[in-house]
Amino acid sequence: ITDSLLANYKYVIRAGEWGAYHPGELEAYGRFVERETTLFLLSDHRQTDPSDELAELLGVTFTGFQEGNVTRFVAHAITEGVAPVHYYTGAIAFAFDPGEVEIIAWVNDTFPAMGLIHSHSANIFFSGDTNIFESVPQPLLDNLIRWGFGQQ
Repeated sequence: ITDSLLANYKYVIRAGEWGAYHPGELEAYGRFVERETTLFLLSDHRQTDPSDELAELLGVTFTGFQEGNVTRFVAHAITEGVAPVHYYTGAIAFAFDPGEVEIIAWVNDTFPAMGLIHSHSANIFFSGDTNIFESVPQPLLDNLIRWGFGQQ
């Protein structure tokens, strides 16, 4: 991941991550989110790889492994009309600044699962479970695309 690569895009989906980033890659993402762009930051369980360096750089730390159902939502364009969806094997967001990070959904009514990072110029959505989107949960996915691609 380089500045020249990311300069070609306004929308990026970072789905999962295994292994370490090179410092230049994190710097390129850091510059990407300071533009008017959109980043869908999809993480996954943290059992075999304890950290998601990009998420941490942007202000969210994920931990562990959680399975269950996302049943608690705040009112937001992304969550409008969304029914419970299965959270397969995701991590939970456990460390963040509530002034910069807005949690919009919880797994098992308790654990932060999805949210928005407001401390950058970009629209940044995060989820601790990449697999949740494999079943194409509607209207969650349609809402997320409308929000992220400015089609509201």
